[in-house]
Amino acid sequence: MIKSVVIKNFQSHTNTKIDFCSGLNVIAGASDSGKSSILRAIGWLIKNRPSGDAIRNWDCKKNDPVTVTISLEDNNKEETITKERIGSTSKYVSSKFGALDVIGRDVPEEVTRLLNLSEPSFQTQHDAYFLLNDSPGSIAKTLNDLVGLSIIDTIFKNINSQALASKRRVEESQNSVKSLQIEIDKLQYLDSLDKELTEAGQLLETLNTKKVRLDGLSYILQGIDNTEGGLAQIKKILPAEKEVVVIKNKQQRLSILQTKHSQITNLIKSIEESITRLDEEKEWLTIEKPFLAVKKKVTQLEELKSRENILKRLVERCVSTKELIEGTVEKISKAKIEFKDTLKRNKVCPVCFRPFDKKTIEGMVE
Repeated sequence: MIKSVVIKNFQSHTNTKIDFCSGLNVIAGASDSGKSSILRAIGWLIKNRPSGDAIRNWDCKKNDPVTVTISLEDNNKEETITKERIGSTSKYVSSKFGALDVIGRDVPEEVTRLLNLSEPSFQTQHDAYFLLNDSPGSIAKTLNDLVGLSIIDTIFKNINSQALASKRRVEESQNSVKSLQIEIDKLQYLDSLDKELTEAGQLLETLNTKKVRLDGLSYILQGIDNTEGGLAQIKKILPAEKEVVVIKNKQQRLSILQTKHSQITNLIKSIEESITRLDEEKEWLTIEKPFLAVKKKVTQLEELKSRENILKRLVERCVSTKELIEGTVEKISKAKIEFKDTLKRNKVCPVCFRPFDKKTIEGMVE
């Protein structure tokens, strides 16, 4: 509460002191007696308005100090706070926090806390009557601010904001779940495809084994071709040997022919066995077409695995969103409990001042 104000060199006041009483104080007097200047002086200290040299007394010199000092009671202790302007420099001086320079048009936080004054604390002769000309909504807001019930409006606003945000997140999550379910339905055939892939792998392994055996047979066939070429050359040489070699050579030739005959017999037998095995290998070559189909399915499976990884990431996002929704619901529940406790403590409507009963409070909370 302000106890007194001392004004020096402020507009029409060279040295004026006013003592205030408890409660409402009215400053009255004749026209042009300096009533409005008193309120301007108090406002100059409280709001740092107006600025410039318009506040200076007309008769004082440029370097004469302009001061406004307010005495007030703070926690049952008398404190003083002074705003002083010398030349173009202004500062605050208080018995509680010392001197503070004024920067721009801002009022230091220490000054605002010490004064603890608001707009309804002052009214000029041209202002509208306090609360009487206001709308019911403005009156309720002013009273809420005065008694500290504005927190209810803040709680309602926060609850509605969180509820709308949660609703949006729930709708987004539901849409994501529907999309994921559609993707899951499209992958129902993966189980049967996995079985086909296993069978294809076995066929591929068998095919590789047959290819190795086929390479061996090709090498054998090449050896047979070389042997037949050698036989043709031998047949060309034999007539000439008959003419040159007599009986001795015939004997040697007979021995050679016997050896060759034995080798040829064994080679023919080996060729027949190779041909038999080659026929068996040709049967395995008929699986080439199924192998290509299996290879195509393997490629499809790799694509499905890639889509499965995308699906897993979407599921993880759904889980994260669900946890966020649960956290928000928990916050809303706590806010409801705090709102209910506030209504139980006040037990009076901040607008119509009608008392609340327990049933009304429960209805408002729900």
